[in-house]
Amino acid sequence: MDTRIIRINSNQTGPYVNNNNVVSVTLDQNQVVDMSRSYLEIVMHVDSTDGEPASGNGIYNFEMVYGADPSNPIYNASLIKNCRIISTTQGILEEINDVNVLNANINSFLTSRDNKLSRQYQSLRQVFDRNQEKYNIFREFNGEGDVSSRNVKARVPILLSDLFGLGKIDELDLRKTGDIRIEIELDINNISVDIIASLNVYNLETVTGTGASVKKLTLAEKVVNLDGFPFWVGQKVEIVSGVKATPTGISETLYSTISSIELVKGAGSMLDTVEIEFDYLVVSLANGQTATPTIQAVGESFNGNDNSLSLSFDQVELVIHQMLDGTPRNEDVMYLTYDTENSNGNQNTRYQDQFILPPSCVNALICFRSTLGDDVLQSIDKDLTDYRARLDNINLTDRRVEFGKPFYYEQLVKVALNMDSDLKDLAPSTDASEDDIQEAENDNDRDFKIVPITCPITPSNKILQLSVNAGGAGVKNINVFKQIQKIL
Repeated sequence: MDTRIIRINSNQTGPYVNNNNVVSVTLDQNQVVDMSRSYLEIVMHVDSTDGEPASGNGIYNFEMVYGADPSNPIYNASLIKNCRIISTTQGILEEINDVNVLNANINSFLTSRDNKLSRQYQSLRQVFDRNQEKYNIFREFNGEGDVSSRNVKARVPILLSDLFGLGKIDELDLRKTGDIRIEIELDINNISVDIIASLNVYNLETVTGTGASVKKLTLAEKVVNLDGFPFWVGQKVEIVSGVKATPTGISETLYSTISSIELVKGAGSMLDTVEIEFDYLVVSLANGQTATPTIQAVGESFNGNDNSLSLSFDQVELVIHQMLDGTPRNEDVMYLTYDTENSNGNQNTRYQDQFILPPSCVNALICFRSTLGDDVLQSIDKDLTDYRARLDNINLTDRRVEFGKPFYYEQLVKVALNMDSDLKDLAPSTDASEDDIQEAENDNDRDFKIVPITCPITPSNKILQLSVNAGGAGVKNINVFKQIQKIL
């Protein structure tokens, strides 16, 4: 059915910071909206401060980091901590706390491995390529010619279907709800950016002095094309070898920016090589004197100087697909949403607790984060060994369930089917925590451990009793996501 795209600005203006991180957008009534194709768009940018401006300001590459561990993968939905939808006629329709934790863990088994890897090229976090390099949506890198790379503003889309049950409805008639307000709390405190560490050293061809300083050097390695070349115009690099000329004097190590990259024919070779020109003189040799420079990208430890990056959340917009056919939809809308309950395992190695599940709860997912703080999204606590669950004093299994064993995956299959989905990934999936894309497809250090519970709709509340065994530091942070059925 035909739709038109409408952009709605948020009620609050940016930039947003830690103590000003709640944003809302209002949708007017008397329209029908395709929520499944609508999304929030967060405008962001990253500024850099060069620690060595005397030799030119470089365009630095970086990676997005959630919390203290740079291996934590970041999808777009990781930016939002809590969210809710409020109706003027029916009150709160949905309110999900820790929605970024929920997304990170549901995706671990309901998203295929290929889709996990492909999504990262469209999102805040990408896998390393075979040059052990990452690229991101905040930079426009030019790998050939003399046009400098540049910093750009990124428009980060977050599908409403990744946040809400109503976000999966393809024809939502707002006449049922009146005006609705979508509220999100940005997880600004845990999101940061880090300059990526230096690349491997690359050899340049030997230079013979003629008494004149030069700005162009040639890569010693032969290449077929520039597709996999790990340098770009405007990049700050380190050149090391013999005697160098800098703007302030002679040094063995020079930090300079690349001003042009050109694919040229290597001398006496049918293969191609790369000629690199720099902003400043890089080799100054007497007649007949030789030097064999090396080059590497400048990373987080560049020259001991204070390179810094700052991330800014500038603006939030809601992009909706409005149905051109405004005919009222009179049928009821059934959707699934989540209620969240948090607990602390207090580092018990024999953890026992009970949780109350609402009458309309059909599934529950219990996630275990491996730190005592809030800077981890994934339920990857290595210390957990097995669990057993009882619902209203009835055992859900005839024995304890060991994580990572076939019986555990059988429980995951049950909850996936009860979500009207299927299990798409049984292997531990790194989501870019490894340094190589091939290794990124399988990482035993990221074996998700989630307790999946299926339960029937009942006239009254249900009591879930949970027993978890763990070694080491025991059970820590716990998030219980109760999937409940609602009718609008």
